[in-house]
Amino acid sequence: MIFFFKKLVSHLLCLPVPMMVLIAVGMVLTRQGQRAVVGRVFVWLGLLLLLVGSLPPVADALLAPLEDRYPPYTGQGEGVDFVVVLGGGHTSSEQLPLSSHLNAASLTRLVEGMHIQRRHPGSRLILSGYRFKEPLANGEVMARVAEGLGLSRQEIIVEPNPRDTKDEARLIGARLGDRPFVLVTSASHMGRAVALFQAQGCQPLPAPTYFRRKPGNHTSWWPSAGAMAHVNVALHEYLGLAWARMRGQL
Repeated sequence: MIFFFKKLVSHLLCLPVPMMVLIAVGMVLTRQGQRAVVGRVFVWLGLLLLLVGSLPPVADALLAPLEDRYPPYTGQGEGVDFVVVLGGGHTSSEQLPLSSHLNAASLTRLVEGMHIQRRHPGSRLILSGYRFKEPLANGEVMARVAEGLGLSRQEIIVEPNPRDTKDEARLIGARLGDRPFVLVTSASHMGRAVALFQAQGCQPLPAPTYFRRKPGNHTSWWPSAGAMAHVNVALHEYLGLAWARMRGQL
């Protein structure tokens, strides 16, 4: 129940839903005489927040503390037996080619995990992720894509049961104990993931990937849907950190 409540709240706070609600309430109030002034304030405030939330510099400012925390992973050689790739979105539709079964974040995480696994001879990939409303779990879909890219099934362990990062840390942590392992996830998500695994007594070696903010690139001030999507990613992580602390998970 708590899991679905958390998901519902995160969807309700996803931009531009709060702004649209604010504007809608404001438009209703503008037709109610004495409340018309308050209504106009709500409408303009909603429009202003909608503008601010779609500015690339705002998105970059929110992402920077999350994505700059850990550098790309550069380790290689012996000493690592497992490379853990955390799950993301997917579809199990057979009407799509194998390369389209994973969303961009999941596919990037998998490719990075495979790249790191090959730099550690003898290591195995642990592919994690729940199925939600799909017939196959995200970890299983990643495993099938990995096999399609040349990895043998013997080099893969699928962990299909975790519904969120807390579950991943608990279940994978129980499997690996205090043995060091490489942890692969999106750069914006890495801080929360590392903290949750460390809370389970694990020793993750961070390997961030799927950087949304590109250092050195010229940042446009023109509003865009892409910037709003990046703001949503950052807000999701900040809310996730706050929730984990409130629940005593960190």
